[in-house]
Amino acid sequence: MEILDEDGSVIECQTNSSSGVRQYREVRWVTEWEGTHNFERLQPSRLSAEVKLAANQPMPSSISLLRVSMYALYAEGVIEVDIPFEVSGDAIEAAPNLEILLLPDTPPRPGPIQYEPVGPGDSRADPRRPTAPISLYKYRTHVKSMAGKPVFGLWDRYPWNLGNGFTLGDYVVVGTQLVDSMKGIRYRFSDQGVISDPWGDHGAECWGKVEQTAYDFDTIRHIIAVRPYEVKVSFVLSDILVPSLDPAAQ
Repeated sequence: MEILDEDGSVIECQTNSSSGVRQYREVRWVTEWEGTHNFERLQPSRLSAEVKLAANQPMPSSISLLRVSMYALYAEGVIEVDIPFEVSGDAIEAAPNLEILLLPDTPPRPGPIQYEPVGPGDSRADPRRPTAPISLYKYRTHVKSMAGKPVFGLWDRYPWNLGNGFTLGDYVVVGTQLVDSMKGIRYRFSDQGVISDPWGDHGAECWGKVEQTAYDFDTIRHIIAVRPYEVKVSFVLSDILVPSLDPAAQ
């Protein structure tokens, strides 16, 4: 970030050292319906810049120049990889040099919710109630590059430390959905994460869970960016008036 006052002098600001560590924000989605099917559409990202003046820096009357930069992750493409929600022990060849395995400790997907009518004295609006406690859909997968390159996630538990010699591989996990293939319904896991291992087998462990719904989700869908690369995007603003904090000047 670069900031100049009304005379073109540098405005001293408080800065935070990042030590080369970056962690990308999760992409923004919105769910839309098309007939009886729903789908998720990516939304534009947002950036906000907050300026904290240094302790000895007087308040300027205006900002002649504000230049701020952000990193963005681009990709040559995005693929959707479907994994049957049933542990088989066999890895799926998701893309060239990329395999995905549904790990054996993934519990079986729950069966349909069974209901029974409630008594006439029950005040609930729904005249039915489940006959058993609601279960969870839970999964753990291992996404591995067969070319020995690291696989990261956008919101990886270990922030990307590109200053330690790690570079982006061919694939980055963007997100995971549940799919009811019969009804064409997609559902995004509300609780999901990715833990990469760039020091070991270069793969990434993906996990998630969500409470059971009325749909029968039989497929886990990983959304993966292909051949990602970073770009630096700069914004420049000029002639910004700074409101006075002096009540007498109002």
